Amino acid sequence: MITYYSLSIDQVSQRQLDPYCLVYRNGACYLIAYCHNRDEVLLFRVDRIREVSITGENFEIMHGFSKDDYLRNVWGIERSDEEKRVVLIFSGKAARLVREIEWHPTQEIINLPGNRIRFEITTGSMEEIKSWVLGFGAEVEVVRPPELKEAVIAEIEKMKKIYM
Repeated sequence: MITYYSLSIDQVSQRQLDPYCLVYRNGACYLIAYCHNRDEVLLFRVDRIREVSITGENFEIMHGFSKDDYLRNVWGIERSDEEKRVVLIFSGKAARLVREIEWHPTQEIINLPGNRIRFEITTGSMEEIKSWVLGFGAEVEVVRPPELKEAVIAEIEKMKKIYM
């Protein structure tokens, strides 16, 4: 049993968990656990766990569970069962940087004329990929999916209002 603070809903709740494993992603440690409250395997950021009490109950890891499969389509830590093919065009310094690193196991990089690259991945992490894309400023263009392109444009419009 844990007392957990959820950043996304800004609330503290009690959760009964069967802990499966720990993973380190994006500078933080996460617990992958079966949550009895939600009847599904979820991620819990360890530093947001306020209290822990051991129930003493035995449990078995869900049949067929694989940490690698569970994290297969994540960009950082955000999960979704709905995968999308993300296509981005990078130029300039961003193209050189992106070319140097394996960012995701599904990535494909295609060299384009003019020191540009086409970067493709399959992920369910639209919020995280949006933040990553915004970090490259004018040196990246979202080709697809359209909802990611719209989300980036909406964020740019909000930023413009702040700086106008």
